[in-house]
Amino acid sequence: MKQIPKLLSKTRLMRGYQCLKSIYLTIHNKGLEPPVTPDLQAIFDQGNVVGAEARKKYPEGVLVDFPAWDFFGSLKKTRELLKIETEVIFEAAFEYKGCYARADIISYSKETKRWSVYEVKSTTKVKDEHLDDVGLQAWIMANAGLPIEKISIMHLNSSCRYPNLKNLFTEVDVTEELRNRHTSILPRLTEIFKTIRLETIPNIDIGPHCSSPNDCPFSSHCWREKQIPNLSVFNLPGIKANKWELYSN
Repeated sequence: MKQIPKLLSKTRLMRGYQCLKSIYLTIHNKGLEPPVTPDLQAIFDQGNVVGAEARKKYPEGVLVDFPAWDFFGSLKKTRELLKIETEVIFEAAFEYKGCYARADIISYSKETKRWSVYEVKSTTKVKDEHLDDVGLQAWIMANAGLPIEKISIMHLNSSCRYPNLKNLFTEVDVTEELRNRHTSILPRLTEIFKTIRLETIPNIDIGPHCSSPNDCPFSSHCWREKQIPNLSVFNLPGIKANKWELYSN
């Protein structure tokens, strides 16, 4: 049976949500993954800037300032901050049954003894993939023992105008929506963990999932495997809705 890391980050697990072959390759065939491009790095940097701006709304907050790769240091620091009832924590880390996630902002209520979770997105609206992302994160946190009363997504407010950044963010309460999705999370994770323990790469064809909701870094590899010619049905104009049907035929 294939060996897997002790903890899988939410980012990696979301790869499995998009494509089981993608998460398998990123764990067992890392050499096939191309380096981060400048364009992609710019997106990461933008997200970091937006996250830093969001933290300014909570000047009393305490940052778990361990690097992304230091899972166990982040978990230890988070436990210490939770124990002393720190009211606002940035980048708090949680793990449950091999799943690991860090929350952008969590806020504690001394009245209810429960936490509000705020996930920051550098978009101007809530997207469906955000709900999957935050739903998985909240599932990990709740199962790790964090009592949660509210989950919100903070996204950029398109009506905000520089230099007045007081209304830079819009908060959307997604608690009820995530409650409706809760039962679907464990079956998906079970499928992911079953797949990454396989001895061979899962046989998954190319499809819309190669670029939705995000561009898969293994797309070039998988498309070469399928020997897609330089000119194919994918080059025909005006057939977006039909190109995958034509490919299958």
